Amino acid sequence: MNNINRYYYTDRYPEYEIKDLVKDFYKIYVRDNLTLPDIKRNHAFVEGENFSATYLPCPLGTSGSDITSGYYRKHLDGRVERTNNTDQNLHDAFSFYEQDRNLYEYAGQIGLNTDEYSTFLENNYYSENVQRIYSDFAIAQQLYSDTDNISSRIARLADEITQTYHSDIEKAYALERYFEENGYVYDESYVPEDTSIDYFIFEGKTGICTNYATAMTLMARSVGLTARYTEGFVAFEKDENGNFVIRDSYAHAFVEVYIPAVGWMTFDPTVSGYMTVPEQTHNYLDDIIQFLSHFTVIIVVAVCIIVFVLRERFAEIFFRIAQLFRTPQNRVLKLYAHIIKLVNFSTGKNYSSYTVSMLEEYLLSSRHTAPKKLFALFEKTAFGGYSPNIAEYREAYKQYKKCYRSIRKLPQK
Repeated sequence: MNNINRYYYTDRYPEYEIKDLVKDFYKIYVRDNLTLPDIKRNHAFVEGENFSATYLPCPLGTSGSDITSGYYRKHLDGRVERTNNTDQNLHDAFSFYEQDRNLYEYAGQIGLNTDEYSTFLENNYYSENVQRIYSDFAIAQQLYSDTDNISSRIARLADEITQTYHSDIEKAYALERYFEENGYVYDESYVPEDTSIDYFIFEGKTGICTNYATAMTLMARSVGLTARYTEGFVAFEKDENGNFVIRDSYAHAFVEVYIPAVGWMTFDPTVSGYMTVPEQTHNYLDDIIQFLSHFTVIIVVAVCIIVFVLRERFAEIFFRIAQLFRTPQNRVLKLYAHIIKLVNFSTGKNYSSYTVSMLEEYLLSSRHTAPKKLFALFEKTAFGGYSPNIAEYREAYKQYKKCYRSIRKLPQK
C-alpha cells in the first residue's frame, strides 16, 4: 500500500506515542510484579551543515511534537521526511522516547501474542483509552499484515525459527537473532547472482541492511506479526553529553514490529560490521606530510633567493665547467670575451671596443690588477695565428683567478 501522503498526525491516523500507549495500557492490565517502565526522553543531533537526507532517526521513536514545526512529517511507514529541503544549513535536533532494555523487558513480561492482545482489548473496550489503543492496533494490522508476496519456503523457515515461542516479542527476537547465528555476512561490495530475497536468505547469505530488513519483515508477517520495513538512521554514537549523533553515513534499514501493549518497536536483523564511528584520532602522518610540504616550500624559496643573490657566481661556475670541454685555443678566446662581460657588468658600460692594451690599462688604473699573461696569450692567439698548449692556458687562467674578484666588482670609492 502506498502511504506516501498519509501521515500519523492526521485525524484519521493519529500517532499514538509509545510512552502514552504504554501508560494507558498499564492502567488496565494489572498484574503482580509488573512495573511501569521509565521511558526517558533523549536527543539526536544531525551532524554536518549540509545534511540533505530524507530519512531521520525514526527508529528511536521520534516524538510527534518534534515534527509539527513545518519542517518534517512522519509517514505511516515510519519515515520522517524533511519538507523544507531548500535550507541546506538547517541544524536538526530531535527529542525522542528511547527504547532501552527496560522497555523490551517490560514487553517480554506481558508476553502477549497478537490473538491474546486482540481478545484482551475487545473484552475491555468500555474504556476510552482502550478504544484508542485498539484503533491504533487495528490500523497497524490493516496496513502491515499483507503476506501475498511471501514464498512458501520463507514461510516454512520463519515457522521453524519461531515455533517454540509464544509471544510476539519472543518471535521477533528469534527472527532478529537468526541471521547473526547462522553465518550471514554484511558486505556492501557484494554483487549477488540473484537479487531476490529468497536467494539472499537461502543461497547468498550476504548483503546489506536493506536485504536483512526486507527478509525479516517478510518472515515476521508470515508468522502473524504486524511488521514493516523502515528506513532511517541507526543511532549508536553519542557525544560527551550522552546525546545521539546522527551522520549521513549512518543511513540504515531496519524492522519495526507492532508489539502488544507497547506499539511499534525497533528490531535490527543486520549482522555486525556496519556500525563504525569516524575516527577522531590524530593522524600524525598528515602532520608529517604537511610539515614536509611547508619545509619543501621554504627550501624552494630559499634556493631561489640564493640563486638570485649568487647568480653571478653560479654563472662563473658554469662558465668554468664549460671551459673544460673546449680546446686550449678556444679557452683563451672565450676567457678574454668573458673578462669583457665581467667589466661591462661591473660598470654598466660597454668596453667591447677597447683594444687589449686599452683594457689592460683600464683595469690597472681602476682595479689595480690585470691578467697580463692572458692578455698576451690572447693577442698571440687571436691576431698571430698561435695555437697555445694546455700548460700555457693554465698559467694564464691561474692569473685570471687571482684577478677575478677585482674584475667582477668595481671597487667602491
